[in-house]
Amino acid sequence: MLFRKYPQWINKNKILNLRKERGTLKGDIGELIVKNKIPYCHRTREMSPDYLNRIKFRIPANIKDYLKRNWYTIDLFSFIVENDEINALNVYEVKMRNFYSDESKKKFPRPKITSNSLEAYEEALKLGIKVTYIEIILFDNWEYYLFSKEFNPSDFTISNGTPEYSIKK
Repeated sequence: MLFRKYPQWINKNKILNLRKERGTLKGDIGELIVKNKIPYCHRTREMSPDYLNRIKFRIPANIKDYLKRNWYTIDLFSFIVENDEINALNVYEVKMRNFYSDESKKKFPRPKITSNSLEAYEEALKLGIKVTYIEIILFDNWEYYLFSKEFNPSDFTISNGTPEYSIKK
C-alpha cells in the first residue's frame, strides 16, 4: 500500500476500497474515463432515449431504432457526422479491471458480459454498426492503462447471475 498513515479525523473502519467493491461503481468510473477520451461520446445512463428526438441532426431510422431498443444495454455510443448528417454509429462495451502484481494473477480471465449485452452488440454488428471493446486496467497507484479492439463475442464469458459459460464461435 502506498499510503497507510491516515489523518486522525478519519474513521479507519469507514475507509472503502474501490478495487474490492462489488457493484457498478468501478464500471461507471471506467465509462466516464472513456467518455472523456472519445470526442462526442455519450453515456446512455446519463440521459433519456428522448435525447434522440431533440438532437439537431437527422438520425437514420435503423440507427435510431437500434439505439431505442438497446438504450439500457449498451455502455456508450458516438455518432459519425458528416455534412450535418449522421452517417454511422459507434457503440462501446467498457470493462474496468484490476491488475495485481502477484505473478499468479497476471493472466486475466475472460471479461464477463450479460446475454442481453451480447445480443445487443451482435445485432449492432449485423446492422453494420461498429462495436468497440475498451478495457481499462487499474493499477494500485491510481494509474490506468486503456486499450481498445474490435468487439469479438468469443472474447467474453456470459454471466447473468447464473453459472458462467464461455462463448464459442
